[in-house]
Amino acid sequence: MAERMRLFIAIDVPEPVRGALVGAQQSLRERSSARLRWTRPDAMHLTLKFLGDVDAARLPPIARAMAGVAGRHHPFGLSVTRLGAFPGGRRLQVVWAGIEGDLQAMAALRDALEAALAAEGHAAEARAFRPHVTLGRTRGGMRPDEAERISAALPATALPHGLAFSVERIVLYRSHLGAGGSRYEVLAAAELSGTRILP
Repeated sequence: MAERMRLFIAIDVPEPVRGALVGAQQSLRERSSARLRWTRPDAMHLTLKFLGDVDAARLPPIARAMAGVAGRHHPFGLSVTRLGAFPGGRRLQVVWAGIEGDLQAMAALRDALEAALAAEGHAAEARAFRPHVTLGRTRGGMRPDEAERISAALPATALPHGLAFSVERIVLYRSHLGAGGSRYEVLAAAELSGTRILP
């Protein structure tokens, strides 16, 4: 039986931005006892396409599709500007950092990836694209009062100004699920100049 891998394509978040987001996580921890599983700094990224469980034999076409798309797009700028939650209020499930900047360029990149991967037989994403960096998820459910408390704390949790960064490559990750949370392995990457930098 062919090996199957849980895959996604993402934009990396650089270290200075991750450091600021870790600070926001700590601030939220201090404001609420809510049961959240906080994202580790090395797992902070901006997902463009979740592929799910894929046969290992399909890796080369995925990497080629990534390189082809990257070759038609230029680097662009993004910034992390605010905190929020899905769905928020008393039903909070995910705490996130919002993305601003050249959203049109990012949407074009994401749409091109969707089209190229659909041509390789991968299902298109039905949900609307809502770019964000996940900071934490509920763990085993959360009482409505806890969810409301952390939702209320989000607007008061300030992020430093200048959390801008340049997007210059896209990365194919494999997700290894484990009791301590997911571990991510880089399988391939493509620069937005179109140059493959990993096999």
